[in-house]
Parts: sequence; C-alpha cells; structure tokens
Amino acid sequence: MNYSKLVGNRIRAARQYRGVTTNKAAEEVGWNISAFSVYERAVSVPPIEKLGVIAEYLKVPMEYFFVSDDRAEAILYGTEVRSDEKIADLEEKLAFEKECYEMSENELEKAKKKLSEAGEETAKQTAEIDRLNKQINTMKVELEHYRNEPVMPTDWQTLKETAIKSIQASRAILEAASVIMEQSV
Repeated sequence: MNYSKLVGNRIRAARQYRGVTTNKAAEEVGWNISAFSVYERAVSVPPIEKLGVIAEYLKVPMEYFFVSDDRAEAILYGTEVRSDEKIADLEEKLAFEKECYEMSENELEKAKKKLSEAGEETAKQTAEIDRLNKQINTMKVELEHYRNEPVMPTDWQTLKETAIKSIQASRAILEAASVIMEQSV
C-alpha cells in the first residue's frame, strides 16, 4: 500500500469512527470539501501541518497515520493506553500505596505506644492489687487470731481498727478492679 492511500484510509476511518461527514469535517477544519476529499481519497498526501490539523480535529495522535494497522486500530478505538498515561497511572497508584503504608506505620506505632502504656498501667494496677491482697490476708489472719482467743476489753480498740482497715482494703480492691475492668473494655 502506498503512503497516500494509507493516510487517506486512516483519515476516512477516524472520521467515520467519530460519526462525522466529509462536509462537516472540512467545515470544522476550515477547508473546502474538495480539499479535504482529495486527502481522504488518497489523491494527494496532506502536508504535515494540515495532517496535524486533521489529527487534532479527529482526536488522534500524529503517529496514528504512520503506525501498523493493528496499532492504528488500537489508537482509534481507544484500546491502547499510551505509555505516559501508564506511567502517570502507576505513579498515582504508587503514591497512594506509599501514603497507605505510611499511615499504617503511624497507626502501628500509635497502637504499640498505647499497648505499652496500657501494659505499664496494668502492671502497676496488678502490683497494687497484689499488695492489697497481701494486706487483706494479713488482716484475715489477725481477725482469725482474735476469734480464737478471748477478747479482752483493751483489745476491742485493736479489733475495731483491724476491721476498719480490712473494710478499707476491700473497698480499695473493688475500686482498682473496677478501674481495670473499665480500661480493658
């Protein structure tokens, strides 16, 4: 196939694909119908400047007129993705993935910090509960001692103080347990 016929066929195919008549195309690019028709019928090859005007009007790149038939069809029907579009698309996806990764890293660091803080607080609360449990056990032993021995009037004050301490310790344990329960929820 000669070059003028190739270009003429490509002009016609693009014009028809866009659903434009020869008259309308000639009018839109500012030429008379016979000038446009000469190029489309392959009587003559348009100069490069005019071919650029036709390409712009028909919304095809200049390469459309010079590539293989398969590639020209891909360009015309939009099944070919230009490499600069591919690169831009990949760059956009990469930027998005990087942003997601950085957000994930930040969230992970925050979560680690919260877990560490919660672990420290839980350790403190556990130590306090252990201390209070020991205190209660000591008081239980003391109370058991007073139950088994006859109580003298002077020991009533000591017994009363021990009972008050035991009640206060029990309340402290309940409050600590309540705080731990609230924090774990």
